[in-house]
Amino acid sequence: MGVLADSLLRATRDPDVRRAISSGRMCLCTPYKPTAGFTVANAMGRNKVIYALSAATFVVAADAGRDGTWAGAVEALRQRTAPVLAWSGPGSAAGNEQLIKLKDAGISKVNSEAVVAALKHIGTMQTKEASDIIVEFAKDD
Repeated sequence: MGVLADSLLRATRDPDVRRAISSGRMCLCTPYKPTAGFTVANAMGRNKVIYALSAATFVVAADAGRDGTWAGAVEALRQRTAPVLAWSGPGSAAGNEQLIKLKDAGISKVNSEAVVAALKHIGTMQTKEASDIIVEFAKDD
């Protein structure tokens, strides 16, 4: 499933996209007019739809208080749309640690062990079940 912040009409002009939609392998939607072009505001609004549709929000890299990833994670926490998970393994961004400090607000810390455990099962289960495994590992931290 793809939630677009750019023109749905333009995206569906691509023959590969049309074939994927026709065969049931792809679904595209947008909260905007099908002709609406990309704007930063559209991307931020689109992200709210993505968070609402998600089983979990997984933050790979956030810049504390400064970028769309940070804003989206904080919004998902405030709206309680789904569990919010922040990467804490090697190479994690400083903003991730700031998000993890918001644990009382509902954020969970995720490390490579949690992700590997979920990925081992991802081919045999629904995405919701995989995110549940990550959330369970995160609770153990």
